[in-house]
Amino acid sequence: MVEISYKPPKEIVVFNCVEYPLDEFKKRFNMVRATGEVVPLHWAEGVVFLPLIIPETEALKERMEGKMFVSTVIYALMPNYEQSIARDIPVVDATFDKNLKVLAKWLKEHSKEEK
Repeated sequence: MVEISYKPPKEIVVFNCVEYPLDEFKKRFNMVRATGEVVPLHWAEGVVFLPLIIPETEALKERMEGKMFVSTVIYALMPNYEQSIARDIPVVDATFDKNLKVLAKWLKEHSKEEK
């Protein structure tokens, strides 16, 4: 019989964070939408965000050691979940993803606007 192991990351390494006021965040994603790209955003813990996760193939050894790498995360405080923002850009409720929920909580704790 095949054995299955579950190894969630022990550490999420973020190289760059960019926080915007919510109105500015929405404007920036309006511009992205205008180019025809559909970029789903994530929401959890009162934060809407876009994490640019480095593919696991590029950091496989570190991933095996329990690290997840995020090159940049762009975010804004958004207390209430909305299914879409800025010209119908979808927002995914990430409260069910333990890793993204932890990341959102960390972003909120480090927010300039929250302080």
